[in-house]
Amino acid sequence: MSSEGKDFLGKSLSLNATASGEIDIAIRQASAENIFSEVSSPGIRVSLQALEARDEFTLTAPTDNPVEVTFDKAGRIRDVKNVEALEEQNLMNFSVVDVLRNYLPVFPDGQVSLGDSWKDHKRMLIPFQGMDLTVGLEVTFYLNDVLPSPEGRMALISADYGVTLSGSKNLAEVAGSFEGKGSGSGSLVFLADQGYIKEYQLNYVVDGAMVMRKDGKNLLEWPFSLSVNASLSFLEKR
Repeated sequence: MSSEGKDFLGKSLSLNATASGEIDIAIRQASAENIFSEVSSPGIRVSLQALEARDEFTLTAPTDNPVEVTFDKAGRIRDVKNVEALEEQNLMNFSVVDVLRNYLPVFPDGQVSLGDSWKDHKRMLIPFQGMDLTVGLEVTFYLNDVLPSPEGRMALISADYGVTLSGSKNLAEVAGSFEGKGSGSGSLVFLADQGYIKEYQLNYVVDGAMVMRKDGKNLLEWPFSLSVNASLSFLEKR
């Protein structure tokens, strides 16, 4: 995830966050409506850079103290437990749970055929300078094709993203707000016979501005762009 401010208080500001690593998901129990899993990780390396400062840290969740995650049948996260130890390692200004909730794809609640689509809405809050920035995602998934493969039937799914960014704060007689809109796309490969995702990618860009207003009139405006790129590959272990 990266953000660039253009001529922000006379400076060009660049903020970047990158993460890479392995997450292990163990299915412990399944019902017609829910899947109960344990999520662990030997280490996710996170790098944050803002202005001249740079922080690097590693998030770990050992197998003897995993995060307990409940998914519904569409892949939505319904409950997360035992996340406190993981969050204590987190130096970011947003929760690891929020990342899981907002970037994993979801599946339709019922059966679909080739050419069908389904929608999902996601909302993420990011604290910033005393305000909550709200990132809203409106996602439409499309089932484009189902192909044979050595691993069984392979469903090819694409996604369109509509993105909004908003947040405001009153400063005496002046009101400051972040305003932005954007779009993007994603792709998903799902192994239908085995019941898990093989690959998932998403990319979107938001163009917006921080606007200072007084009595409804714009005083200052600083444009910025925000880009998000994510790629996940899932490997089955027995």
